[in-house]
Amino acid sequence: MNNKDKLVGKIILKGKIINTSPLIIGQGKGDLIDIEIIKDKNGVPYIPASSFAGALRHYIKNNYKVLDGNSFEYFWGSNIIDENKETYQSHFILNDLTPINEDLVKRKINIRNGIKINNKIGITEEKAKYNYEILEPQVEFSFQGELTLRQEFNEKKEELYKILQTIINILKNEKLKVGAITTRGFGEIKLNNIEIYEFDFSNEEDAINYLTGIYTNPKTKISENTLEKKNKNTFYLTAELKIKNSLIIGSYSPNPEAPDKTHIESDGKPVLAGTSVKGAIRNKAVKIVNTLGGNGEEYVKDLMGYTDENTKEKIKSRMYVKETTVEEYLKKLQNRIRIDRFTGGVIHSALFDSFALWAKENNKVFVKIKIEEAKDEDIGLLLLLLKDLWTGHLTIGGEKNIGRGTFEGIFAKIVYEKGEEKIKAILENKNGKLDIKGNKENIKQELENFVSEFIKSVRGRR
Repeated sequence: MNNKDKLVGKIILKGKIINTSPLIIGQGKGDLIDIEIIKDKNGVPYIPASSFAGALRHYIKNNYKVLDGNSFEYFWGSNIIDENKETYQSHFILNDLTPINEDLVKRKINIRNGIKINNKIGITEEKAKYNYEILEPQVEFSFQGELTLRQEFNEKKEELYKILQTIINILKNEKLKVGAITTRGFGEIKLNNIEIYEFDFSNEEDAINYLTGIYTNPKTKISENTLEKKNKNTFYLTAELKIKNSLIIGSYSPNPEAPDKTHIESDGKPVLAGTSVKGAIRNKAVKIVNTLGGNGEEYVKDLMGYTDENTKEKIKSRMYVKETTVEEYLKKLQNRIRIDRFTGGVIHSALFDSFALWAKENNKVFVKIKIEEAKDEDIGLLLLLLKDLWTGHLTIGGEKNIGRGTFEGIFAKIVYEKGEEKIKAILENKNGKLDIKGNKENIKQELENFVSEFIKSVRGRR
């Protein structure tokens, strides 16, 4: 054996991963469901190590400055085999993430329905309904990773420790998203109860402890340093709104005794679904661009993503919408009827009911949006969308024709990290008047400039 390949130590990470939002890691189409989540032979959902490690590597490569030399490839393994360059297998091994409580995780499997809206007429396209399995939030998975240290990189182990500590920080701070529909609030995870065990094989006791599985003296960090972040333009918006009248994002039960339509819930709580929020925002953005004389469908592809149904070409969305919980609401059943538009009479056997959320005095809903690699024109478009949402001109959910899904703005926080510069603004509804404050004296003009850049961008693409 080459001396540089000599095994000199191991680092073991142990902890718990919890999904803080719904999770989809699909295994394909099922008999009755369009997308099924992946399960083991006993029907228990899990997170494959391959998916988890791939998401981690991609996130670090996109958001951090990779170390000089070949430490990164030593850690993750070489992507391309090159005869003229030294290549490595991965020295960081992750186990599949399996649920700690198998009985609980089976009860957390749920089914959601999706629809496709025709932007021109604003209603569901025919034969465009689909469903998919999700794993509801608050499932704990066991997490274990192992880094192998060899003689070749023993002198550079601090570089490897930086990568390892970066991984720990990413997971602890809920930065990584795994699985599908991550740009619409799914796949958010968090690392808890981290324990780090370091084994130095030059120490006989450490070598024996590793081989016999005796782990002692756990640490919570492996290094004081992490990889350096890239300077990327990132935009954050958090808007606090209240429901003006009522809200329903439709969910349908197979139980014939249940209401025909009820508001969607996640883990037993009503939510402002990220899929619905992003769909409504996209639809309104298309209309705004079209009103300015542009091609709305083409314009929003770069920002909000796109999949060509014929060629399967995909553009990943740069906009992320978080799924949030609705607070302070009343849930009431409303019986309704269908009217024949020709006769003005009731259609026979057309009674139906809806279990909608109704506004209480202190009701709150939150819209949280993040844009990666943000451009000034992106911010301008989002400000116009916020204005429409704030004033009730952008509706979310179903049954808009009877006044559901409109909001009134209460508070909004905007942060735009533009390279080294940071622009902050606070928007507040004070007795019906909009008050704007920020970290710049001319903050109103700054915001208006973003809108101007958006208008120029639309006109420049015609």
